[in-house]
Parts: sequence; structure tokens; C-alpha cells
Amino acid sequence: MKNFAKGMIVLLVICMCPLQAFGAVETNASSWAVSSMEKAYEAGLLPQRHLQNAKATMIRSDFCEIIINFCEMATGKRLSAQGETPFGDTSNEDVVIAYELGIIGGVSEGVFSPETGLTREQLAIILARTLSVCGVDLSGREESTPFTDISGLYDASRKNIERLYGAGIISGFDDQTYRPHNRLTTEEAVATFVRAYQFYLLETTGGTTAEPAVPVLEPKGEARDAQTSVNEPGTIYIDGKEISIGMTSDEVRRTWGEPDRVDATVYGQNRYIYINGYKTYFFVTFLEEAVVEIFTPGRSYSYMNISGNGTVADIEDVTRISAIEHSAVIEQGDIFAKIILDYEGLMSGIIIQTAQFANEDFLVSNVTEEMENAFCQGLLDIIQVKRLEQGLPLYVYDELLASVSNAHSEDMVRNNYFAYTGKDGRTPFARIMDNNMTFTTASEVITRQRGDVLRTYQEWVRTAANINSLMNSDMDCIGIGFASRSKVQYVTVDLCGGLKHIEN
Repeated sequence: MKNFAKGMIVLLVICMCPLQAFGAVETNASSWAVSSMEKAYEAGLLPQRHLQNAKATMIRSDFCEIIINFCEMATGKRLSAQGETPFGDTSNEDVVIAYELGIIGGVSEGVFSPETGLTREQLAIILARTLSVCGVDLSGREESTPFTDISGLYDASRKNIERLYGAGIISGFDDQTYRPHNRLTTEEAVATFVRAYQFYLLETTGGTTAEPAVPVLEPKGEARDAQTSVNEPGTIYIDGKEISIGMTSDEVRRTWGEPDRVDATVYGQNRYIYINGYKTYFFVTFLEEAVVEIFTPGRSYSYMNISGNGTVADIEDVTRISAIEHSAVIEQGDIFAKIILDYEGLMSGIIIQTAQFANEDFLVSNVTEEMENAFCQGLLDIIQVKRLEQGLPLYVYDELLASVSNAHSEDMVRNNYFAYTGKDGRTPFARIMDNNMTFTTASEVITRQRGDVLRTYQEWVRTAANINSLMNSDMDCIGIGFASRSKVQYVTVDLCGGLKHIEN
């Protein structure tokens, strides 16, 4: 099952209330399905690999993965297989769980046929079973449909279609057909599950659109790190020293001394950077000379009853889990604390903000060169913190490699695409070598986000491939490139091991 299911369980109220700006998502879905694909991916319902296969046939094993993600989000329960696979052609845990729940069966005795596609008729049957497992009774929801092609179906199939239609979950085509025997596409399945989750929320929250209570999958741990202390909302202790929302710049300097840097941000605000040898790195952002944001990606902090070590299960008083920001959010008055979670649900830093700063759009439209440089330096800082945390050597920043990274970010903005391979067909490796460099190993990480360095970092840690690339012990040189358009930041990070510059 997805690593996401280990910690991130709540799907934000899909399609029911406006979402705070989230990162752009690249998908080849039809225009009517793009929004559903984006929201399903951001919420963890849809694996990333499906984004560029939206029009492909949904196969049985992939469908089971979405089913189990849906059930875990809806019920707040960690699901696991209770026995061995009953099928000789798959041991996929999601398939086994769906089978044990009675949601899906095999095509014959001991045969599941995981690569076989599904039909739209099967979608209705399986979705009705899924909702039943999640505690939603569809009986009595039957409504006469306009579909002219379902009268010849089995009674059970027809009833499920009528119930799901009555609940507003399934729809047909403009010619008044449902096309039950058509192959089910990924975008059709995803759009239907998004509507099903909206219906589930309405049914289980008494018809309100408020975000439901956050289910916690595991018992909260009793043990606490020795550094943990109880403090006021908005006050955090980093390596035993206090920093608080609302402090003035003079008060911050009295406690922490002069900052290592003062950065200009894409919010148009000043930011004090305290590096502290990357062991207790943090920064504070000011608005009208008062601290409105505190961030540390490290573990040497305590906030309320939380230490920097642990998992989502160790976080008390969670208000909600934000799938968009991949964080556990604690709202206390006008203070928001966001405990960043990685792809395994492990704590990976904390952001504390005023409600105003968290909710308003402070992003500037025209990013200056000073802001660009600060953005790249901020990302490098965070990477170095995480490298040191894992006992890895710090990266050497290579200006020529950074120029290659920057050129790719600018090219993506200029030509309106988001991909590792450029419009000219060159791969990251070719771009590096074309600039008179050789290497023994190399990789590239790209992100496209609307927000500050924090949003880029949150996008990195939510994906195993990205964070593992950044933490690769075989890499020793790094270059970071930045470009933006319409408040969306395109970041390219190039990593190399054994990098050498070739003299002309």
C-alpha cells in the first residue's frame, strides 16, 4: 500500500470548499477530469504514476489500491491483510484486503487477473460495496435514471447504478447512456471516487461541509522525549532557547544574537536566518516588525507537548491533517502549527504561523534577483540540515552546475512545461555534459509549487524518490535553479558525484 497511508489519512473536503493554493499537478486528463485528478493526487487517494495515464484503462490491481486508500481515509483505520493471498497470480496486499472486506472477488477460483481492465458496470458494483464497508447505506437511494442502456443488466447491477445515480455519485453521457460494458478509464474512476468521498462526508457529518474530525491510526505514544516542554501556543524552544510569534526583531536578536543572513522572501517580507552549523537551523519571518512565522526542519525543538522526534501518532491535539501541505495542523486561536510529515509519517520539521500569514496570499508577482538567490540558498540550507541529520557529508555548491539547473527552470517557465527532459529532447545528464562537466553519477529533482521554500520542502519530503535523491550518499555536488511565473515557482536541483569541469 502507499506509504501515504501510514500517516496521512484525512482527505480535505474535496470539491466542497475552496482549497488553499496547492502545487500545480501535471496530468493528461480530459478537461472535465483535471480538477478531480489534481485533488485526488494532492489528497493521497491517487498514486502519482496515474497522473499521466488518466485516459488509460483502470486495471483491477490499481483499482484495489484506490479502494483501500479511500477506505482508510473514510474510516481512519489502518487496514492490513489478515491472511495469505487466495490468488495464485497476485500477492498484492491491497488486493487481499479488498477481497477480505468483500469488496472485490476473483475472476475464477484462485485467479484474480490483476492486469485485466474493469467495466463501468463493475465500477458501480464495487463502489457500492466500498461505501457499505465505510458505513454508508445506499438502500432507498434508488432514483430513476435517464440511461437507456441499463435495462438488460442484472437486477443487482441496475440497482447499484440507480442508487449511485440518486446519490449524485455516478453520471452518464450526453446521449442518455451509461455504457455499462465500456472499459473504465482512470479519470472516470477517480472522478467517481471523488464524488463518493464528498457524499461520504455529507452523510457522516450531518450534511455539513465542515472538515471532519481527524482520525488517528495508532494509539498515541506515552513516552516523550526528555526535551519536550509544555509552553504557550506560538512559543517554540530550539535547543532549549525560546523563540515566539509576535517577537520584535530586537527581541529576537537579544535572545539569539545577530542572524547569519537576512533574506528577502517571495512574500516580500524580511527573514532572519540562523544557521548554527546546520545543527539547530531555523528562520523567522517578519511582518510589520513582528515575527509571523517560525520554521525549523530539524528535530532539536519542543513545541507544546511535542518534541521534534516521532511520528504523526505522537502529536497531540491535532486539528486536522493537511494532505495539501503534508502536515499535521494544530490550530490554537490565531496560531497555526504545522508539523511536517515525510512519506512515512515521520516528523520532518515544524512551521508556526499566525492565522493571517497562513491564510492570506502574500506572494509577490514580480520576483527579484535577490529573492531568487535567497530562495535557492534557503533550499540549500534545508538540504544541508537533513544531510547532517543523517550523518552525511554536506554538499559542495557548484556554480556551473547551478547555471545548468537555472537554465532548465527558466526553460520550463518559458516553454510552459514541467518535465526532466527539455523541449529540445535533452536529458538532465546531457545538459550537464553539454556544459563541459563530467560525473560518475548524477540525478535531478524538479518541483513546481505555488509558495515559499517551505512548500518546496514539503513537496520533497512527501515523496520517497525525491528525498532519497537529495540524501544520496553517492552525491557530493549540488546546483539549484529557480524561475517563476504567475506566483508559481519552478525549482531544479541537479546532484552529482565525482563532478569534474573540463577545460576548453
